[in-house]
Amino acid sequence: MTKKRLKMFSDIRKKPSASNPNKVILQADRKLFAHMVLVAESCHLQMSDVLSHSLGPLPWALANGDGTLRKTNKAVLARELEKQVLPAETIPGPSATIIDGMSLVQKMKGNDQTFSQRAASALTQILHEGARSQRIDVVFDVYQEDSIKNAERANRGCTTGIQFRNIAPGHRI
Repeated sequence: MTKKRLKMFSDIRKKPSASNPNKVILQADRKLFAHMVLVAESCHLQMSDVLSHSLGPLPWALANGDGTLRKTNKAVLARELEKQVLPAETIPGPSATIIDGMSLVQKMKGNDQTFSQRAASALTQILHEGARSQRIDVVFDVYQEDSIKNAERANRGCTTGIQFRNIAPGHRI
């Protein structure tokens, strides 16, 4: 089985490694086009019909040639969404305020505060931001196992951050 280079269950967890990613992409493209020609000839299809579908092992819009997930640019998506929304002079009621929780935590000042003081100042900022809304939602990021964000963290070599346990109200940060 190893001579035929068949994939085993133990190969699923292995990360692809390549000294030259362009070589991997070219080999993947060569195999992809060979597969397309075979499918087109065996089924008597037009090549334009075959080229309209992804026949590769991975969707190229979601993955790089070496098998890693493609990193997306959130700023591009945000600009496209902002183009479709007109700025409002007044916000009609009822309305809601959505706050990025991690952004709020990172903007906060006061290194020598306790956890209860930090929580009180965060609550004050949240209530000030959503004063005109009927509803306020504070949203924090969640890292899922199979996600582009988690794959990017693995590429950067990041581990989990500082974790606090058994936090007492008077504990200083």
